[in-house]
Amino acid sequence: MTSSETAPAGKAGAQGKTSDGGGAGKGPWTVNADGTITVPLSRPLDTHGGPVRELKLREPGADLYFKYGPPMDVELTGYDDNDNPIGRKVIRHGVIGKYIAACSGLDELVLEGLAIRDVIVVGNAVGEFLNDAGN
Repeated sequence: MTSSETAPAGKAGAQGKTSDGGGAGKGPWTVNADGTITVPLSRPLDTHGGPVRELKLREPGADLYFKYGPPMDVELTGYDDNDNPIGRKVIRHGVIGKYIAACSGLDELVLEGLAIRDVIVVGNAVGEFLNDAGN
């Protein structure tokens, strides 16, 4: 059973055709024709509806951005010799967890059962939506 079977995830609920992930997509996920992303899990996640072997993520909306802020940001750390800004990526792990829950339709308490490698891959898949937006 997938998260798309246990909770709504995006448009119409149909998987549609998949693409190769295109663009910056380098993760082990599938970008679906309906704009959702399906991420296979390294081990099943136990839910009340049964084991979940993949998460289907819908695109995050402005509501999440306004409510939680960006899941990733750039922090200014200084300037180089030519006065160009130097920054580092800051990942807000707690915020990414909220995005994963909202985009998958699964409760954060259920998601705590994910393997750490799955948390990282699913978080990167959420980031893929933002990368496609030019962030």
